[in-house]
Amino acid sequence: MAPSTALVEPEPLTSWASLKNRLRDERDWMFRGQRRLSWRLESSLERALPNGAERPKAEQSLRFRFGQVVANYLPAGQIPQHRFDWLATMQHHGTPTRLLDFTRSPYVAAYFAIEDASADEPCAIWAISESWCRAQADRVLLAANLSGEPYPTYSWLYRAKELNKASLVAPAGPMQLSTRQIAQQALFAVPGDVSLPFEENLRAMLEPKEDIGQHVKCYQIDGSTRGEVLRDLRLMNISRASLYPGLDGFAQSLRYELVDEDVGRWAVRAAVRGNSDLSF
Repeated sequence: MAPSTALVEPEPLTSWASLKNRLRDERDWMFRGQRRLSWRLESSLERALPNGAERPKAEQSLRFRFGQVVANYLPAGQIPQHRFDWLATMQHHGTPTRLLDFTRSPYVAAYFAIEDASADEPCAIWAISESWCRAQADRVLLAANLSGEPYPTYSWLYRAKELNKASLVAPAGPMQLSTRQIAQQALFAVPGDVSLPFEENLRAMLEPKEDIGQHVKCYQIDGSTRGEVLRDLRLMNISRASLYPGLDGFAQSLRYELVDEDVGRWAVRAAVRGNSDLSF
């Protein structure tokens, strides 16, 4: 995969403290954690089918096959009724879709970035301005006569017969949120033209001479901070147990409780805080 710098230049943040200070000031952004800085912003469908010409037909086929069996597993009240909710449900259960998972919490994104990060390879938190993304998606849809007022993006997602007629990225959440989506403060980034890469859909919304760096950011995290970050996030109640409600999430969280920063690094932070007791 091409390096993430193909879209924007990453901002290196060498410590967890500097990352928290940086993210604390971010308002009205949506975030995505990725455990490798080198990974681009790509949907699971894009990764599965690099040839964009194959994706529209494949998406229809996956939707049909998922719809054939979903009634065997979900109660009637949870079966999707609209095109976008079908995609959201498929994504939730692991089917490749055009959707990219985002969260409104930078700390949840930090967890997903760092939980399985390698100590010798940086990971990343991506951030996209939600208000800019929605406003530009609305503009593109209205200019192409693909939707109408007062809520162009909503109308496009829930009423349009075809989602592949415009190059854009729209932020959106499903009509019914699962307990997992509530816990993760989740939403999706929805590319308009599934045959194009996600990043190309994103660039297509830029005005002439507009710098994408004003609306898209990438924060580079040192993988060696993994233990410290996971420890602090546990204290914020951000873990597998809280983000994936249920016994499976709790069981998986126990594995990460075995991860901790080395004693030397902890001692330095404790000394800075004026606390030299290493017994807890």
